[in-house]
Amino acid sequence: MVKTVPVRQVVNAAENSLLAMTKLESRQALNVLGKVGLARNKKVAQTFKAKVTCPIPEAADRLRQTFLATVEKAGVSAETTKELRKAKTWGELQAAIFGFADRYTAVEINPILKMIKPKHRKGMPLEIEQMVYQKKNLRDDSVRYLHGLFAQKSTHPEVVKIENILREQYGIDAMLNNDLEQARKILPSVWAASKNGMELPAEIIISNYKELSGEHLRISYGKQHSILIGSNVFKQFMAKYCPEVKLTPNAKNLLQRWYSTTGFKNWFSTTTPQHLYIHELCHMEHTPLLAFKYKPIPKRFQGTINNLSGYAASKPNLTHEVFTELNTKMKLSNPALELNVSDLTPDEKELFKFLGGKVS
Repeated sequence: MVKTVPVRQVVNAAENSLLAMTKLESRQALNVLGKVGLARNKKVAQTFKAKVTCPIPEAADRLRQTFLATVEKAGVSAETTKELRKAKTWGELQAAIFGFADRYTAVEINPILKMIKPKHRKGMPLEIEQMVYQKKNLRDDSVRYLHGLFAQKSTHPEVVKIENILREQYGIDAMLNNDLEQARKILPSVWAASKNGMELPAEIIISNYKELSGEHLRISYGKQHSILIGSNVFKQFMAKYCPEVKLTPNAKNLLQRWYSTTGFKNWFSTTTPQHLYIHELCHMEHTPLLAFKYKPIPKRFQGTINNLSGYAASKPNLTHEVFTELNTKMKLSNPALELNVSDLTPDEKELFKFLGGKVS
Protein backbone atom coordinates (compact mmCIF):
# COMPACT_ATOMS: atom_id res chain seq x y z
CA MET A 1 0.00 0.00 0.00
CA VAL A 2 3.08 2.32 -0.20
CA LYS A 3 4.50 4.93 -2.54
CA THR A 4 8.22 4.23 -2.96
CA VAL A 5 9.41 6.86 -5.43
CA PRO A 6 8.13 10.28 -6.50
CA VAL A 7 5.55 9.82 -9.24
CA ARG A 8 5.49 12.50 -11.89
CA GLN A 9 2.49 13.27 -14.03
CA VAL A 10 2.02 11.26 -17.19
CA VAL A 11 4.61 12.29 -19.75
CA ASN A 12 3.28 14.20 -22.71
CA ALA A 13 2.80 11.83 -25.62
CA ALA A 14 5.26 13.85 -27.68
CA GLU A 15 7.99 13.05 -25.17
CA ASN A 16 7.42 9.34 -25.45
CA SER A 17 9.17 8.01 -28.55
CA LEU A 18 8.47 4.37 -27.63
CA LEU A 19 5.35 2.30 -27.97
CA ALA A 20 3.62 0.65 -25.03
CA MET A 21 5.92 -1.45 -22.89
CA THR A 22 6.13 -5.19 -23.26
CA LYS A 23 4.96 -7.41 -20.40
CA LEU A 24 8.57 -8.22 -19.62
CA GLU A 25 9.52 -4.55 -19.40
CA SER A 26 6.52 -3.86 -17.16
CA ARG A 27 7.60 -6.66 -14.81
CA GLN A 28 11.12 -5.25 -14.82
CA ALA A 29 9.81 -1.78 -13.93
CA LEU A 30 7.78 -3.17 -11.04
CA ASN A 31 10.86 -5.07 -9.91
CA VAL A 32 12.78 -1.77 -9.84
CA LEU A 33 10.01 -0.19 -7.74
CA GLY A 34 10.30 -3.05 -5.25
CA LYS A 35 14.07 -2.76 -5.07
CA VAL A 36 13.81 0.99 -4.49
CA GLY A 37 11.57 0.32 -1.49
CA LEU A 38 13.99 -2.22 -0.05
CA ALA A 39 16.94 0.12 -0.58
CA ARG A 40 15.16 2.96 1.18
CA ASN A 41 14.27 0.75 4.15
CA LYS A 42 17.90 -0.32 4.43
CA LYS A 43 19.01 3.31 4.32
CA VAL A 44 16.54 4.25 7.07
CA ALA A 45 17.85 1.53 9.38
CA GLN A 46 21.46 2.53 8.70
CA THR A 47 20.66 6.18 9.38
CA PHE A 48 18.97 5.47 12.71
CA LYS A 49 22.05 3.52 13.82
CA ALA A 50 24.54 6.15 12.60
CA LYS A 51 22.78 9.30 13.77
CA VAL A 52 21.39 8.22 17.17
CA THR A 53 24.24 6.62 19.11
CA CYS A 54 23.18 7.54 22.66
CA PRO A 55 22.24 4.80 25.17
CA ILE A 56 18.68 3.52 25.16
CA PRO A 57 16.55 5.67 27.50
CA GLU A 58 15.42 3.76 30.57
CA ALA A 59 11.73 4.28 29.78
CA ALA A 60 12.22 2.99 26.22
CA ASP A 61 14.09 -0.05 27.49
CA ARG A 62 11.21 -0.89 29.82
CA LEU A 63 8.81 -0.69 26.88
CA ARG A 64 11.11 -2.96 24.88
CA GLN A 65 11.21 -5.57 27.64
CA THR A 66 7.44 -5.43 28.05
CA PHE A 67 6.95 -5.93 24.32
CA LEU A 68 9.43 -8.81 24.07
CA ALA A 69 7.93 -10.67 27.02
CA THR A 70 4.41 -10.26 25.67
CA VAL A 71 4.92 -11.25 22.04
CA GLU A 72 7.34 -14.10 22.70
CA LYS A 73 4.81 -15.56 25.13
CA ALA A 74 2.22 -15.24 22.35
CA GLY A 75 4.42 -17.25 19.99
CA VAL A 76 6.66 -14.79 18.11
CA SER A 77 10.02 -16.47 17.54
CA ALA A 78 13.31 -15.33 19.10
CA GLU A 79 14.71 -15.05 15.56
CA THR A 80 12.04 -12.48 14.71
CA THR A 81 12.71 -10.40 17.84
CA LYS A 82 16.50 -10.72 17.65
CA GLU A 83 17.18 -7.19 16.40
CA LEU A 84 15.02 -5.67 19.12
CA ARG A 85 16.67 -7.75 21.82
CA LYS A 86 20.28 -7.14 20.82
CA ALA A 87 19.97 -3.35 20.27
CA LYS A 88 22.52 -1.48 22.42
CA THR A 89 21.93 2.14 21.37
CA TRP A 90 18.76 4.18 20.99
CA GLY A 91 19.36 4.32 17.23
CA GLU A 92 19.69 0.55 16.98
CA LEU A 93 16.44 0.11 18.90
CA GLN A 94 14.63 2.61 16.69
CA ALA A 95 15.94 0.81 13.59
CA ALA A 96 14.65 -2.48 15.01
CA ILE A 97 11.21 -0.96 15.68
CA PHE A 98 11.09 0.37 12.11
CA GLY A 99 12.11 -3.00 10.67
CA PHE A 100 10.09 -5.31 12.91
CA ALA A 101 7.08 -5.74 10.62
CA ASP A 102 9.24 -6.66 7.62
CA ARG A 103 11.42 -8.94 9.74
CA TYR A 104 8.37 -10.79 11.05
CA THR A 105 7.11 -11.28 7.51
CA ALA A 106 10.51 -12.53 6.32
CA VAL A 107 11.01 -14.96 9.20
CA GLU A 108 7.48 -16.16 9.95
CA ILE A 109 5.35 -15.77 6.81
CA ASN A 110 7.55 -15.91 3.70
CA PRO A 111 8.66 -19.53 4.31
CA ILE A 112 4.99 -20.52 4.17
CA LEU A 113 4.33 -18.47 1.03
CA LYS A 114 7.20 -20.26 -0.70
CA MET A 115 5.12 -23.43 -0.43
CA ILE A 116 2.52 -21.93 -2.78
CA LYS A 117 2.79 -23.36 -6.27
CA PRO A 118 1.52 -21.66 -9.46
CA LYS A 119 -1.45 -24.02 -9.62
CA HIS A 120 -2.63 -22.70 -6.24
CA ARG A 121 -3.58 -19.38 -7.84
CA LYS A 122 -6.89 -21.04 -8.66
CA GLY A 123 -7.43 -22.59 -5.25
CA MET A 124 -5.36 -22.13 -2.11
CA PRO A 125 -4.81 -25.28 0.01
CA LEU A 126 -6.63 -25.02 3.33
CA GLU A 127 -3.54 -25.84 5.39
CA ILE A 128 -1.61 -22.93 3.84
CA GLU A 129 -4.56 -20.58 4.40
CA GLN A 130 -4.70 -21.62 8.05
CA MET A 131 -0.97 -21.24 8.65
CA VAL A 132 -0.76 -17.82 7.02
CA TYR A 133 -3.96 -16.59 8.69
CA GLN A 134 -2.60 -17.51 12.12
CA LYS A 135 0.83 -15.98 11.45
CA LYS A 136 -0.66 -12.84 9.89
CA ASN A 137 -2.96 -12.27 12.87
CA LEU A 138 -0.05 -12.63 15.28
CA ARG A 139 2.01 -10.26 13.13
CA ASP A 140 -0.72 -7.62 13.08
CA ASP A 141 -1.30 -7.88 16.83
CA SER A 142 2.44 -7.56 17.45
CA VAL A 143 2.98 -4.66 15.04
CA ARG A 144 0.04 -2.76 16.48
CA TYR A 145 1.28 -3.35 20.03
CA LEU A 146 4.85 -2.27 19.26
CA HIS A 147 3.93 0.99 17.52
CA GLY A 148 1.28 1.78 20.11
CA LEU A 149 3.78 1.36 22.93
CA PHE A 150 6.24 3.77 21.35
CA ALA A 151 3.69 6.40 20.29
CA GLN A 152 3.99 9.51 22.43
CA LYS A 153 1.02 10.62 24.49
CA SER A 154 -0.46 13.66 22.74
CA THR A 155 -0.22 17.00 24.54
CA HIS A 156 -1.02 19.42 21.70
CA PRO A 157 -4.47 20.86 22.58
CA GLU A 158 -5.96 20.47 19.09
CA VAL A 159 -4.62 16.93 18.69
CA VAL A 160 -6.00 15.98 22.10
CA LYS A 161 -9.35 17.49 21.09
CA ILE A 162 -9.43 15.43 17.90
CA GLU A 163 -8.52 12.27 19.84
CA ASN A 164 -11.43 12.96 22.18
CA ILE A 165 -13.84 13.46 19.27
CA LEU A 166 -12.71 10.21 17.65
CA ARG A 167 -13.19 8.37 20.93
CA GLU A 168 -16.47 9.95 22.05
CA GLN A 169 -18.27 10.29 18.70
CA TYR A 170 -16.85 7.36 16.76
CA GLY A 171 -15.63 4.89 19.40
CA ILE A 172 -12.05 4.94 18.08
CA ASP A 173 -9.08 4.78 20.44
CA ALA A 174 -6.76 7.22 18.68
CA MET A 175 -3.07 7.59 19.49
CA LEU A 176 -2.17 10.50 17.22
CA ASN A 177 1.33 11.08 18.57
CA ASN A 178 1.05 14.91 18.63
CA ASP A 179 0.88 14.93 14.81
CA LEU A 180 -1.45 17.84 14.10
CA GLU A 181 -1.20 17.62 10.30
CA GLN A 182 -2.24 13.98 10.27
CA ALA A 183 -4.92 14.51 12.91
CA ARG A 184 -6.55 17.21 10.78
CA LYS A 185 -6.80 14.74 7.87
CA ILE A 186 -7.90 11.74 9.90
CA LEU A 187 -10.96 13.37 11.46
CA PRO A 188 -12.68 14.28 8.15
CA SER A 189 -11.71 10.89 6.78
CA VAL A 190 -13.47 9.14 9.65
CA TRP A 191 -16.46 11.42 9.09
CA ALA A 192 -16.49 10.42 5.40
CA ALA A 193 -16.28 6.74 6.33
CA SER A 194 -19.16 7.14 8.77
CA LYS A 195 -21.19 8.98 6.12
CA ASN A 196 -20.67 5.95 3.85
CA GLY A 197 -21.89 3.59 6.56
CA MET A 198 -18.48 1.90 6.85
CA GLU A 199 -17.34 -0.10 9.85
CA LEU A 200 -14.84 1.95 11.84
CA PRO A 201 -11.59 0.63 13.33
CA ALA A 202 -10.98 0.05 17.02
CA GLU A 203 -7.76 2.09 16.84
CA ILE A 204 -5.81 4.59 14.80
CA ILE A 205 -2.11 4.84 15.64
CA ILE A 206 0.37 7.36 14.24
CA SER A 207 3.94 6.11 14.44
CA ASN A 208 7.35 7.76 14.17
CA TYR A 209 8.69 4.46 12.86
CA LYS A 210 6.64 4.11 9.69
CA GLU A 211 6.77 5.90 6.37
CA LEU A 212 4.09 8.50 5.66
CA SER A 213 1.67 5.88 4.41
CA GLY A 214 -0.91 3.59 5.94
CA GLU A 215 -1.42 -0.02 6.91
CA HIS A 216 -4.53 -1.89 7.92
CA LEU A 217 -4.03 -4.39 10.73
CA ARG A 218 -6.43 -7.08 11.87
CA ILE A 219 -5.94 -7.26 15.62
CA SER A 220 -7.08 -9.54 18.43
CA TYR A 221 -6.82 -12.42 15.96
CA GLY A 222 -8.89 -10.75 13.29
CA LYS A 223 -11.83 -9.68 15.45
CA GLN A 224 -11.00 -5.97 15.42
CA HIS A 225 -9.19 -3.55 13.18
CA SER A 226 -6.41 -1.02 13.66
CA ILE A 227 -5.07 1.57 11.23
CA LEU A 228 -1.37 2.42 11.44
CA ILE A 229 -0.23 5.69 9.85
CA GLY A 230 3.28 7.09 9.44
CA SER A 231 4.04 10.41 11.11
CA ASN A 232 5.31 13.71 9.79
CA VAL A 233 8.21 13.36 12.23
CA PHE A 234 9.32 10.34 10.21
CA LYS A 235 8.74 12.26 6.96
CA GLN A 236 11.06 15.03 8.22
CA PHE A 237 13.63 12.45 9.29
CA MET A 238 13.57 10.95 5.80
CA ALA A 239 13.86 14.34 4.11
CA LYS A 240 16.87 15.29 6.22
CA TYR A 241 18.83 12.06 6.24
CA CYS A 242 17.51 9.75 3.52
CA PRO A 243 17.45 11.33 0.05
CA GLU A 244 15.78 9.48 -2.78
CA VAL A 245 17.50 6.31 -3.94
CA LYS A 246 19.77 6.98 -6.91
CA LEU A 247 18.86 4.91 -9.95
CA THR A 248 21.05 3.80 -12.80
CA PRO A 249 20.22 5.51 -16.11
CA ASN A 250 18.67 2.29 -17.41
CA ALA A 251 16.49 1.83 -14.32
CA LYS A 252 15.42 5.47 -14.37
CA ASN A 253 14.50 5.24 -18.04
CA LEU A 254 12.55 2.05 -17.42
CA LEU A 255 10.50 3.66 -14.64
CA GLN A 256 9.87 6.82 -16.64
CA ARG A 257 8.61 4.75 -19.55
CA TRP A 258 6.40 2.75 -17.18
CA TYR A 259 4.93 5.98 -15.78
CA SER A 260 4.28 7.39 -19.24
CA THR A 261 2.89 4.32 -20.98
CA THR A 262 0.88 2.59 -18.28
CA GLY A 263 -2.10 4.92 -18.42
CA PHE A 264 -2.68 6.33 -14.93
CA LYS A 265 -2.85 10.07 -14.21
CA ASN A 266 -2.23 10.04 -10.45
CA TRP A 267 -0.67 7.65 -7.97
CA PHE A 268 -4.06 7.19 -6.26
CA SER A 269 -7.42 7.04 -8.02
CA THR A 270 -8.50 10.31 -6.39
CA THR A 271 -6.57 13.37 -5.26
CA THR A 272 -8.55 14.02 -2.08
CA PRO A 273 -6.68 14.36 1.24
CA GLN A 274 -8.89 11.60 2.63
CA HIS A 275 -7.83 8.98 0.08
CA LEU A 276 -5.04 7.27 2.04
CA TYR A 277 -7.16 6.90 5.16
CA ILE A 278 -10.31 5.71 3.39
CA HIS A 279 -8.16 3.24 1.44
CA GLU A 280 -6.92 1.67 4.68
CA LEU A 281 -10.45 1.56 6.09
CA CYS A 282 -11.66 -0.12 2.90
CA HIS A 283 -9.29 -3.01 3.60
CA MET A 284 -11.74 -3.90 6.35
CA GLU A 285 -14.33 -4.79 3.69
CA HIS A 286 -12.63 -7.68 1.90
CA THR A 287 -11.83 -11.19 3.06
CA PRO A 288 -8.33 -11.55 4.55
CA LEU A 289 -7.73 -14.90 2.87
CA LEU A 290 -4.88 -15.64 0.46
CA ALA A 291 -7.39 -17.16 -1.93
CA PHE A 292 -8.79 -13.65 -2.42
CA LYS A 293 -5.44 -11.87 -2.34
CA TYR A 294 -4.24 -14.04 -5.23
CA LYS A 295 -7.58 -14.41 -7.02
CA PRO A 296 -6.75 -14.30 -10.76
CA ILE A 297 -8.11 -11.26 -12.59
CA PRO A 298 -8.97 -11.79 -16.29
CA LYS A 299 -6.52 -10.19 -18.70
CA ARG A 300 -9.29 -8.07 -20.21
CA PHE A 301 -9.23 -5.95 -17.05
CA GLN A 302 -5.51 -5.10 -17.21
CA GLY A 303 -6.16 -1.78 -18.96
CA THR A 304 -8.81 -0.92 -16.37
CA ILE A 305 -6.34 -1.58 -13.55
CA ASN A 306 -3.62 0.46 -15.26
CA ASN A 307 -5.90 3.45 -15.77
CA LEU A 308 -7.37 3.30 -12.27
CA SER A 309 -4.23 4.58 -10.53
CA GLY A 310 -0.47 4.19 -10.38
CA TYR A 311 -0.89 2.33 -7.12
CA ALA A 312 -3.23 -0.23 -8.68
CA ALA A 313 -0.99 -0.52 -11.75
CA SER A 314 1.99 -1.24 -9.50
CA LYS A 315 0.17 -4.16 -7.85
CA PRO A 316 -1.71 -5.88 -10.69
CA ASN A 317 -1.44 -9.32 -9.08
CA LEU A 318 -2.55 -8.28 -5.59
CA THR A 319 -6.30 -8.56 -6.00
CA HIS A 320 -7.11 -7.17 -2.55
CA GLU A 321 -5.28 -3.94 -3.40
CA VAL A 322 -7.08 -3.54 -6.73
CA PHE A 323 -10.41 -4.21 -4.98
CA THR A 324 -9.60 -1.68 -2.26
CA GLU A 325 -8.55 1.03 -4.69
CA LEU A 326 -11.82 0.60 -6.59
CA ASN A 327 -13.80 0.59 -3.35
CA THR A 328 -12.00 3.74 -2.14
CA LYS A 329 -12.82 5.64 -5.32
CA MET A 330 -16.45 4.57 -5.09
CA LYS A 331 -16.72 5.64 -1.45
CA LEU A 332 -15.15 9.04 -2.12
CA SER A 333 -17.46 9.66 -5.11
CA ASN A 334 -20.46 9.67 -2.73
CA PRO A 335 -22.28 12.94 -3.59
CA ALA A 336 -23.00 13.51 0.11
CA LEU A 337 -19.26 14.09 0.69
CA GLU A 338 -19.11 16.92 -1.90
CA LEU A 339 -15.54 16.01 -2.86
CA ASN A 340 -16.04 16.28 -6.64
CA VAL A 341 -14.74 12.75 -7.22
CA SER A 342 -15.90 10.98 -10.40
CA ASP A 343 -17.83 7.75 -10.00
CA LEU A 344 -16.37 4.44 -11.15
CA THR A 345 -16.28 4.06 -14.91
CA PRO A 346 -18.38 1.28 -16.47
CA ASP A 347 -15.28 -0.92 -16.81
CA GLU A 348 -14.29 -0.24 -13.19
CA LYS A 349 -17.78 -1.16 -12.03
CA GLU A 350 -17.60 -4.39 -14.00
CA LEU A 351 -14.24 -5.25 -12.41
CA PHE A 352 -15.46 -4.33 -8.92
CA LYS A 353 -18.49 -6.59 -9.35
CA PHE A 354 -16.25 -9.40 -10.61
CA LEU A 355 -14.22 -9.08 -7.40
CA GLY A 356 -17.34 -9.31 -5.27
CA GLY A 357 -17.93 -5.62 -4.70
CA LYS A 358 -21.35 -4.02 -4.52
CA VAL A 359 -21.78 -0.96 -6.70
CA SER A 360 -23.90 1.72 -5.08
